[in-house]
Amino acid sequence: MEYFDNILFFNILSTCYCHLFDLSLRLLKNKHMKKIISSLIIILFVAFNSFANNLTGEWQGTRFQYNETKSKYIAEFEYKYNLTQEGNQVKGTAYIQSQNGKFAEIAVRGFVEGDKFYFEEYEVINATRDEGYLWCLKKGVLNITEEKGKINLVGATPSFVEYYGFECTGGVTQLSKDKISISEKEVKEIADKENALDVTVYPNPFVQSTQVAFHIDTKQLVTIDVVNIQGRVLQMLENQTLDAGNYTYTFTPNENESSQYFYIRLKLGDKTITRAIQKAQGVELR
Repeated sequence: MEYFDNILFFNILSTCYCHLFDLSLRLLKNKHMKKIISSLIIILFVAFNSFANNLTGEWQGTRFQYNETKSKYIAEFEYKYNLTQEGNQVKGTAYIQSQNGKFAEIAVRGFVEGDKFYFEEYEVINATRDEGYLWCLKKGVLNITEEKGKINLVGATPSFVEYYGFECTGGVTQLSKDKISISEKEVKEIADKENALDVTVYPNPFVQSTQVAFHIDTKQLVTIDVVNIQGRVLQMLENQTLDAGNYTYTFTPNENESSQYFYIRLKLGDKTITRAIQKAQGVELR
């Protein structure tokens, strides 16, 4: 019933927006009305987009863990997110459980931008562990997709050991409010698509700085920026048209930057690639 009400409200917003736009065209010559109409359109547009991608609620699904070469997955975990969204900011908890019953409850935060959910699991609240094993915290970007009227959070994301932040093998996440499952073939397709992207970030985690390297086959517009978990742009590394070739850029956080987790976003022509990176924890240079 909640899903039905949401769709109904979504359609009402869409209809109001279209009628308002049509009215604004008729009143375009009236200077006073232009300001009023423009303001209302902006307000409705923000509400429309914020509502369309509101992640508040419980999401259930599966986490598929890669093998060392990321060519297939070797383990499945029961996976749940309980999220609350205010504006574009999201917070909540993740619950993950292995097939032998070991579990972890983990704090989650992030933000929504367009059809992307930028997130990080940043603190283990409660957990049980097999001897010699640690939990891996997932970070990255999940795609907000729709299939047959059902909303999914899907994507291949890296993961990092809960202590010191060293990188785990990573994997594929699939979450939905409607308990939708995906096949092994679909998991492999997501993994292959991610591995095919000719972008590397090294080192990750990093101590002082890290480098992003990529190749483009044709001359195209390239935009590279770095954002934190609140979605604030920290640095713009590139924003111009580049010739075909190999390129490398260095990201060094400002000394007064308190964030430990970042996202490097590359827009190569009409393709957008995001990599989650983080500073190594408990490591000092001497």
